[in-house]
Amino acid sequence: MGAPGLHESLGRLRRGSLFEVVAVLVLFLALDPFLFLLAIGLSVLFAVIGLFYMYGGFSGLRPYVGGAGLGRVGAILMVIPFLDIVGVILTGIAIYSVGSKFDSGTTKIGGILTAIVVTAFIGFALAYVGLGEIMGKVGQQQQQQPPASPS
Repeated sequence: MGAPGLHESLGRLRRGSLFEVVAVLVLFLALDPFLFLLAIGLSVLFAVIGLFYMYGGFSGLRPYVGGAGLGRVGAILMVIPFLDIVGVILTGIAIYSVGSKFDSGTTKIGGILTAIVVTAFIGFALAYVGLGEIMGKVGQQQQQQPPASPS
């Protein structure tokens, strides 16, 4: 099985961002005392699934985006207590790098807000939107390229 392509890697990163947003939304259910344990458990589950997707997305983006390696490290650190804040910051920086590479202001703002830990929820949501825009651009560019001629 070969390395994932650019479009697939962006898709993984986008899904990971969505799972992180959903994890925070589900966490709000913990305000109800009857749903507390269920909400915590589901939130952690969604967050971990999101981190796996983000790690895979950043791994596939390494040949295309210089800061993608920071995202991989950030995804790992986000599961380690006391280092999770550093992980969120590194992930935000990597998302910003993706936005810079593909000239996406929405993704860059999402990366900045993710790196500011208290606004990470909003940052992941903006990154989700921006990555969708980037995927659209990449998909159009791939369709416009003529097929390789046989040698």
